[in-house]
Amino acid sequence: MSALVLKARQSGSVKIIVRFTVPGMPETAAVTSGGNDLEDRISVAAESVLKGLSGTRYRVYRRYTSLPLIALEASPEAIEALASMPDVADIREDTARPLH
Repeated sequence: MSALVLKARQSGSVKIIVRFTVPGMPETAAVTSGGNDLEDRISVAAESVLKGLSGTRYRVYRRYTSLPLIALEASPEAIEALASMPDVADIREDTARPLH
Protein backbone atom coordinates (compact mmCIF):
# COMPACT_ATOMS: atom_id res chain seq x y z
CA MET A 1 0.00 0.00 0.00
CA SER A 2 2.80 2.40 0.81
CA ALA A 3 3.95 2.31 -2.82
CA LEU A 4 0.53 3.56 -3.97
CA VAL A 5 0.48 6.26 -1.30
CA LEU A 6 3.99 7.35 -2.28
CA LYS A 7 3.05 7.48 -5.96
CA ALA A 8 -0.06 9.52 -5.13
CA ARG A 9 2.03 11.91 -3.00
CA GLN A 10 4.44 12.42 -5.90
CA SER A 11 1.78 13.01 -8.55
CA GLY A 12 -1.14 14.29 -6.46
CA SER A 13 -3.35 11.27 -7.18
CA VAL A 14 -3.30 7.79 -8.66
CA LYS A 15 -5.91 5.71 -10.48
CA ILE A 16 -6.90 2.65 -8.45
CA ILE A 17 -9.37 -0.23 -8.43
CA VAL A 18 -10.94 -0.93 -5.05
CA ARG A 19 -12.44 -4.35 -4.31
CA PHE A 20 -14.80 -4.45 -1.35
CA THR A 21 -16.77 -7.10 0.47
CA VAL A 22 -20.53 -7.50 0.12
CA PRO A 23 -22.45 -9.31 2.86
CA GLY A 24 -23.71 -12.67 1.60
CA MET A 25 -21.66 -12.59 -1.62
CA PRO A 26 -18.85 -15.10 -2.14
CA GLU A 27 -15.62 -13.39 -3.22
CA THR A 28 -15.57 -15.18 -6.57
CA ALA A 29 -19.20 -14.51 -7.47
CA ALA A 30 -20.47 -12.05 -10.03
CA VAL A 31 -24.03 -11.03 -10.72
CA THR A 32 -25.70 -12.75 -13.64
CA SER A 33 -29.00 -11.72 -15.16
CA GLY A 34 -31.78 -11.49 -12.63
CA GLY A 35 -29.44 -10.65 -9.75
CA ASN A 36 -31.21 -7.47 -8.66
CA ASP A 37 -30.93 -8.25 -4.94
CA LEU A 38 -27.21 -8.80 -5.25
CA GLU A 39 -26.82 -5.68 -7.40
CA ASP A 40 -28.61 -3.74 -4.67
CA ARG A 41 -26.25 -5.13 -2.01
CA ILE A 42 -23.24 -4.22 -4.16
CA SER A 43 -24.59 -0.69 -4.53
CA VAL A 44 -25.16 -0.30 -0.78
CA ALA A 45 -21.66 -1.62 0.00
CA ALA A 46 -20.12 0.73 -2.60
CA GLU A 47 -21.93 3.71 -1.04
CA SER A 48 -20.55 2.71 2.36
CA VAL A 49 -17.00 2.68 0.98
CA LEU A 50 -17.48 6.08 -0.66
CA LYS A 51 -18.93 7.57 2.54
CA GLY A 52 -15.75 6.46 4.29
CA LEU A 53 -13.83 8.73 1.92
CA SER A 54 -15.57 11.85 3.20
CA GLY A 55 -13.06 14.64 3.69
CA THR A 56 -10.55 13.19 1.23
CA ARG A 57 -9.95 14.04 -2.42
CA TYR A 58 -11.06 11.42 -4.94
CA ARG A 59 -13.02 11.05 -8.16
CA VAL A 60 -15.10 8.03 -9.14
CA TYR A 61 -14.61 7.18 -12.79
CA ARG A 62 -16.35 3.79 -12.81
CA ARG A 63 -18.79 1.98 -10.58
CA TYR A 64 -19.53 -1.60 -11.45
CA THR A 65 -23.04 -2.93 -10.88
CA SER A 66 -22.31 -6.65 -11.05
CA LEU A 67 -18.92 -6.76 -9.30
CA PRO A 68 -17.84 -5.30 -5.96
CA LEU A 69 -15.40 -2.87 -7.56
CA ILE A 70 -15.00 0.90 -7.79
CA ALA A 71 -12.48 2.64 -10.05
CA LEU A 72 -11.18 5.86 -8.51
CA GLU A 73 -8.62 8.55 -8.96
CA ALA A 74 -7.49 8.97 -5.37
CA SER A 75 -5.33 11.25 -3.27
CA PRO A 76 -2.85 9.81 -0.76
CA GLU A 77 -5.33 10.52 2.04
CA ALA A 78 -8.10 8.68 0.21
CA ILE A 79 -5.86 5.64 -0.31
CA GLU A 80 -4.93 5.64 3.38
CA ALA A 81 -8.60 5.90 4.34
CA LEU A 82 -9.47 2.98 2.05
CA ALA A 83 -6.65 0.88 3.50
CA SER A 84 -8.09 1.35 6.99
CA MET A 85 -11.63 0.26 6.04
CA PRO A 86 -12.50 -3.29 7.15
CA ASP A 87 -14.80 -3.81 4.13
CA VAL A 88 -12.09 -2.99 1.60
CA ALA A 89 -10.55 -6.28 0.47
CA ASP A 90 -7.97 -4.99 -2.02
CA ILE A 91 -6.59 -1.80 -3.56
CA ARG A 92 -4.59 -1.97 -6.77
CA GLU A 93 -3.28 0.56 -9.20
CA ASP A 94 -5.41 0.73 -12.33
CA THR A 95 -2.93 0.16 -15.12
CA ALA A 96 -3.22 -0.95 -18.71
CA ARG A 97 -2.10 -4.54 -19.16
CA PRO A 98 -1.25 -6.11 -22.50
CA LEU A 99 -3.45 -8.93 -23.76
CA HIS A 100 -1.71 -12.25 -24.15
